[in-house]
Amino acid sequence: MKKNLLMIFAIITLTNLSAQSHQGSGVNGTTLNGATGLIVVPDAQIGWDRAKLGIDLGYNLVLSRNNAMKHLPRYSFNLFHFLELSGLMQIDREHEAIDSSVIGTKLQFFRGDNTALALGANMEIPVSSRYNGINLKAFFSATYSGDLFSMPTSTTVTFGWQILESDTLSSQLIYGMGFAMAIFPEVFHNYLIWITDFSNFSYALYNSAVDADYRGSFNTGIRFNPIKKGRFNLLIDILGTDLFETTRGFSIGISSGFAIVPMESRAPVNTITNGQDSL
Repeated sequence: MKKNLLMIFAIITLTNLSAQSHQGSGVNGTTLNGATGLIVVPDAQIGWDRAKLGIDLGYNLVLSRNNAMKHLPRYSFNLFHFLELSGLMQIDREHEAIDSSVIGTKLQFFRGDNTALALGANMEIPVSSRYNGINLKAFFSATYSGDLFSMPTSTTVTFGWQILESDTLSSQLIYGMGFAMAIFPEVFHNYLIWITDFSNFSYALYNSAVDADYRGSFNTGIRFNPIKKGRFNLLIDILGTDLFETTRGFSIGISSGFAIVPMESRAPVNTITNGQDSL
């Protein structure tokens, strides 16, 4: 199953690399751990790439078939067009306690008309006494934007290295890929985005509701973009998580943000726009 999924994503990625370029600014949503990206896979975008200072606040409820219920409040600060600081608290409903907190950063070091490249890292710190060791992750992300079947599409490939438990020095290569596609833009005017990703890592390691250990996870859903005009942004996600396994689940989330420092006329990386005066 994992090989078939990798082949499908590789075909989509290669097709997108040869697609016609698309002009527009991005619908830059956040992953479940707060970094700008898809569902669990971070991309090379910065949430507010046309403001010197922007902030996003979000929340997801994740339910899975292994009876896990997680509350995921998260945040993201975007600075100087190229730097992002993000964070998450993972709250376990069953134990009514914080499992872990995640803090991360991302540096966008290249920005072209249709391509962005970034380096990032995050650290997960267990809060619950049930877990030990700090989880570290470093990654490289490449995002390309084009038109696939006449629909604006942004494709991301991410890979890196993860230290699973700092006290044991166990580690693994991590990889992920995914895309965001505007569904029937002539009808929905780019307000409705299909997001999908596959990876062998999750938004968090300790007691995560999206279990990617040993086999990877496939996640997909819809991202609504009702407001992205001027200095404000609102996104609503309805997601299916780890869909090809018995631990499959459902998540609904919302994130809202605003540019604190006034916007500048800097041209954005070309991804998906809703036709408004967006960032």
